[in-house]
Amino acid sequence: MSEIVKKATRDGFGDEIVELGRENSNVLVVDVDIGKSCKTGAFRKELPAQYLNVGIAEQNAAGVAAGLATCGKIPFVVTYAAFGSMRMVEMIRQEICYPHLNVKIGATHGGISVGEDGASHQCCEDFALMRSLPGMTVICPCDANETYQAVKAAADLGPLLLDGLADGIWIDAPGFAESEIRDIELMILQAARVRFSHTEYIACPSCGRTLYDIEKALADIKARTSHLKNLRIGVMGCIVNGPGEMADADYGYVGAGPGRITLYKGRTVVERNIPQEEALDRLVELIKKNGDWTPA
Repeated sequence: MSEIVKKATRDGFGDEIVELGRENSNVLVVDVDIGKSCKTGAFRKELPAQYLNVGIAEQNAAGVAAGLATCGKIPFVVTYAAFGSMRMVEMIRQEICYPHLNVKIGATHGGISVGEDGASHQCCEDFALMRSLPGMTVICPCDANETYQAVKAAADLGPLLLDGLADGIWIDAPGFAESEIRDIELMILQAARVRFSHTEYIACPSCGRTLYDIEKALADIKARTSHLKNLRIGVMGCIVNGPGEMADADYGYVGAGPGRITLYKGRTVVERNIPQEEALDRLVELIKKNGDWTPA
């Protein structure tokens, strides 16, 4: 039996970014003086002309990367998830997403994995922030192998998918299992909103205006609908922000009053003030009525 080798996801990023840089001189790393932790040291050593360190200035890094992208470069900004999302979010939105520029943000140390560095370096908000931005594709690989593939796919395929020039991908990676490659392909296509291989849920966390048990409702809705493909279902706590936050959801389940639910098809109200105990069945009926239901 072969020995299991443990390898950090950031090591997969560091290995692949070097290979990309060798193959394409337009691939650049924009560092914020954190390359040692983000594993870009080998890139800096081997390809110094393709490496920029802007110092501890994450917001500036977003602008620098955006400028490079306008010149045909493929910049990867590397930083911690906390800084790459919360500190940079306005610049990413204004300078990268709205102009639709080909910039990659390699974010390490997500969640609470960097516990010893304290709460300032931990981040549980990055997905919520980045997925709310127009034109932003979010990929979350589970290990070093997936990271290796995802980084290459982001560099090679991102512009084609986001610009609507392709509607499918085929990754040739003989060293990986076919099932693993297929999962990566489908994940990238769904993240780029090109093809949905499983139901996507858009849920608003509970707040003071939430008018029902949203966590239980979301779990119940997933149990009944997770087998469906090519659907996006919004589950919102209240009517105040619900319709807007559902974004491009196909169906909406929105709190309308204490124990009452309003159902949407797209952004159009279909049924109002349904008793919560009836709402899930009515949602399923609505999906069936519109021809989007398939048996489990």
